[in-house]
Amino acid sequence: MIFAHRDYPIEKYTAIYKRLLSYKNELEKRLNVVRDGEFWWQIPYTITYRAKLLIPKIIYPETTVRRSEFCIDNDSIFIDKTCFMITGVSLHYLNAVLASKVMEWYLETELRLLGKNSIQYSKQYIENVPIPKLNKKTQEPFIKLVDEIMENKKQGKATADLEREIDIMVYKPTNLLTKKLQLWKVESK
Repeated sequence: MIFAHRDYPIEKYTAIYKRLLSYKNELEKRLNVVRDGEFWWQIPYTITYRAKLLIPKIIYPETTVRRSEFCIDNDSIFIDKTCFMITGVSLHYLNAVLASKVMEWYLETELRLLGKNSIQYSKQYIENVPIPKLNKKTQEPFIKLVDEIMENKKQGKATADLEREIDIMVYKPTNLLTKKLQLWKVESK
């Protein structure tokens, strides 16, 4: 991905500019209306992919070595084509559930395995993961623990005990064998 700020002349990147220039006609066609300050080589600035990268999100890899690797990004990290993101509300709670041992077990049984050690977290699979729908008040302990884990990780502190607490909390509402739950649909990008 090339990110050229509108205040910095792209012409200074001569090789990139020449390459884009060869597609100028096609690039101009994708703009319905050129807004003030936009150029033919820019994506029209609405809620674009770039804008979504700047907001809080959960990031996860397309493939992983059989463990739940979901993390919250509050630092506007740009991801590449081998990662996906989940935006929206209740990100801390969703992250707690998605990164739990219960979800790790579920994902290993439901998703596509790649060889002996890897699993594919394709978008279409993650969108159909059953997430118990809890009200804001019930989500608060999850949110508190996720915040504490994130802070500890920034400081290089261990988080295994906190992660076990989340695993225990997630197991209770996700015991799908004993009760019927209202489930969320995860929308990843």
